[in-house]
Amino acid sequence: MKQDVPLVMLVNDEPVMCDVMRRILQMNGYKVIVANDGATALEHTKQSRPDLVVLDLGLPITDKRELSAQIRKNADCPIIYFTSIANNLINEKAKTISGEVDAFITRPTSMKKILSVVGNTLGSYQRPVEAQV
Repeated sequence: MKQDVPLVMLVNDEPVMCDVMRRILQMNGYKVIVANDGATALEHTKQSRPDLVVLDLGLPITDKRELSAQIRKNADCPIIYFTSIANNLINEKAKTISGEVDAFITRPTSMKKILSVVGNTLGSYQRPVEAQV
């Protein structure tokens, strides 16, 4: 059974960025867990079942699409890509149509933008029919 307070997992290897985003989300009523690499993210999705994942596209792993698919398989939750690279946004944005990613946050960003994208994504996510119970 899911808790009333949404659990957000941040997947980012930059400690300062993680700390800033964690504080913003916690100050606004979210529970937050942090994974600094893909393996830890997968473990958290199995154990904690987050309601939403914010995945940094700058994470030093080669296959972010596979990581996204595994996160979705383990936790069945929306995924927001977090990026500072404009080309990534252009190339990855088309994947929102297929359901691989639900939203984007581009850097630089603001507290208001982070909260807006997180809130809207949580509010609009619909689990696939086979996953609904």
